[in-house]
Amino acid sequence: MIYDNLEFFFNELPAKGKLMSLDIGTKNIGVAMSDFDRMIANPKMTISRKSNKKDFAIIKNFINDNQIIAIIVGLPLNMDG
Repeated sequence: MIYDNLEFFFNELPAKGKLMSLDIGTKNIGVAMSDFDRMIANPKMTISRKSNKKDFAIIKNFINDNQIIAIIVGLPLNMDG
């Protein structure tokens, strides 16, 4: 499900579990992951964009390998908001 309101998003999640965040650009995708208690997040990798199919495969493997329960995707904005 897609949420544009963080309050609703966090109300739907279990109390614990790892979150993954994606910062999607035209050349790279930045990937970060929280700890199980969601106290801190750390950068994990930068994916150099190849094709959607290859990029999605890398992300899917990361999700499965790390037992990710939800994904947060950055919303790109211009400097003027």
